[in-house]
Amino acid sequence: METSLIDVIPRFSAFGILLLSAGLLVRDARQSWTGRFAAALSISVAVYMLCSFAPAREAAGALLPALQLVCLSAPPLLWLTALSFFRDGFHPRWPHWTVLLIVEATGMLSLAGHLATVFAVIHGVLAIALFVHAMIAAHKDLAADLVESRRRFRHLFVAAVALLGIGIAMVELSAPGAQLPSSLETLAAWGVLAVVAGLAWPLLRIESKYILPTAVGPAVTTVESDQSADHALLERVRASMTDDRLYRQTGLSIRDLADKLRVPEHRLRRAINQGLGERNFNTFINHYRLTEVSEALSDPGQARLPILTIALESGFGSLAPFNRAFRERYGVTPSEYRERALRQQERPTNLLDSRKT
Repeated sequence: METSLIDVIPRFSAFGILLLSAGLLVRDARQSWTGRFAAALSISVAVYMLCSFAPAREAAGALLPALQLVCLSAPPLLWLTALSFFRDGFHPRWPHWTVLLIVEATGMLSLAGHLATVFAVIHGVLAIALFVHAMIAAHKDLAADLVESRRRFRHLFVAAVALLGIGIAMVELSAPGAQLPSSLETLAAWGVLAVVAGLAWPLLRIESKYILPTAVGPAVTTVESDQSADHALLERVRASMTDDRLYRQTGLSIRDLADKLRVPEHRLRRAINQGLGERNFNTFINHYRLTEVSEALSDPGQARLPILTIALESGFGSLAPFNRAFRERYGVTPSEYRERALRQQERPTNLLDSRKT
């Protein structure tokens, strides 16, 4: 009985938290890809807590294959949730859906058949690869992330979610196609509960400002003082971009800008994020770079200047990231943009010449 409770408590506790979290995500964040993927992931992990529990598998009966299909989607859903959360403007494309289908297919083929063991190995390797890539996505652009809560969550994600997933996948991979020892399943259940409880805390907690008296007096003065200071800092940031054109410095980081402005890095992050609504420092800097590039491409006097030269002078380090950023903003390649801009400027001149003749 004692052993049974040790296994039941974490499973059904995590199951309830995950379903509640999924409901909150559907209610509050279903318009975003992150909310959709996170809700689907919550349901998938909740079902996994049942699929990995022998009594639940026996009670499922004919529904077990459907439940297992939901369980097998956890690795790609975790991967897609990470990409959508850590990459601003992420939209899943056909390669992402293809990966999801491949992982699902190999997982289902690992449940039965002559090659079940082979497909179990393939599924495990794919799951680990997705967890590793999710960790890379969480760590990438950490220095440029201006959203402080998301910066902290990157560390939690790498340390807890991805590592726990890799641990479970590696244990399953050590005995492909075989049922894991109950002790390992119980340990995994407690690990999932710990991670789920930590991640669900921001969704489930009650904001104290709605039930406690609002602070008055000196605290208000401090807030006003901070806002005034941030406003002055933002003016200095704008001046450093528009007047000093610091964005032309290749590889400019937020730490570099903080050093030049002689302010703490965390304060600069907060000012740009909360004052300008920017979520990523590289995106913020590229806005100025791309504006300068577009003006140069529209200038007939610079029509013979190579696009690469213009990109490098504006602060881009190489051609590939420049082309990608330019196309994301303007929807066309730099050469197409230049051709259209110069053609539009020629039309009034041609029309004026024809009237004179």
